[in-house]
Amino acid sequence: MVSIWIAKNIISRLFREIQTYIFLIIFPILSAFIALAMVSNVSSITVGVAGLENKEMLEYFQLSDSYEFIEVPGNRINNFVKNGEVDYGIIFPNGLLSSMENGLKPSAELVAMNNTTEATELTGFLNGMLEAIHTGGNQTPVNTDHVAELTRVGVGIMTMFIIMYIGYGVGVILEDKKEKTFMRSYSAPISSYSMVLGNLLANILLGVIQLLIFIVFSTYVLGFDWGISLINLFIILFVYMITVIGLAVGLMGFISDNEKYFAVTIIVATASCMLGGSFFPLEYMNTTLQKIANFLPQKWVMESYDVLYLGGSLYDIRTNLIILALFAIALFSFGIKTLKPQEEDL
Repeated sequence: MVSIWIAKNIISRLFREIQTYIFLIIFPILSAFIALAMVSNVSSITVGVAGLENKEMLEYFQLSDSYEFIEVPGNRINNFVKNGEVDYGIIFPNGLLSSMENGLKPSAELVAMNNTTEATELTGFLNGMLEAIHTGGNQTPVNTDHVAELTRVGVGIMTMFIIMYIGYGVGVILEDKKEKTFMRSYSAPISSYSMVLGNLLANILLGVIQLLIFIVFSTYVLGFDWGISLINLFIILFVYMITVIGLAVGLMGFISDNEKYFAVTIIVATASCMLGGSFFPLEYMNTTLQKIANFLPQKWVMESYDVLYLGGSLYDIRTNLIILALFAIALFSFGIKTLKPQEEDL
């Protein structure tokens, strides 16, 4: 009961500040708009194809939302790519269908100016579709990672804003230390456990409000499709938020000034999100940075989103959620020790 009273007091104090409304309402809505804008601006990649033996195969490839396939004369496809009339070219060998009927593995030649990640994704898409035709499959081609990577940026931006807001909310403790309120609270018949729990409850409640605004606004107002269950999206962001609260409390062990604390929080939010793969896949980084990312919670929440996006379940990301929980426990354990008044607080 005491913890609930403390949480209520912290929430009422925070809502007197205009910054609370910015972090709690404006930032989630801004995240949703950025995510929608990035995905809406994705244009189809034009691919010229040559050597197809029937129109049905071309129509099958044209079911993809990520690529626009057009038929090009085989002897001109290299010029089309070189002149920029198409982004890539695909040359199918003669007798492709008869080769597949005889059990031979289908193949095609990709024409590209440079060996980019985009070209690698197109190769993977092409191989998958040829294999589907070869095995008699009739599945509809799905969007490739080119679109998925942009969709996940919305989640990545939200992971950064969560750190900023939680850092602002937990910063109330530093303000209390500065005003000696924190020290006086410890002289009252209130256990340190109750005080910590009260701060935790307040930030969890406000964090949940932030997450709900983000998910509801992006999905039902902007019509954004996250590609995963909204419940699963909430769960992975909620577990991440708990970890961030632990991180925010842990930072107080190094910083005692409120303004410096918030400045450091912004730096930590930006740097950790970049290294943790919130803005782009970790595969784009070198091996050393990928290893560093293992020690950042963003890596595990973004990996969880990727698994769910590809059709996985919560059971498939149980290890990631456990790792995030261990992050929270470790950071809380360190941070709670710093909450006890020191000599300089007296």
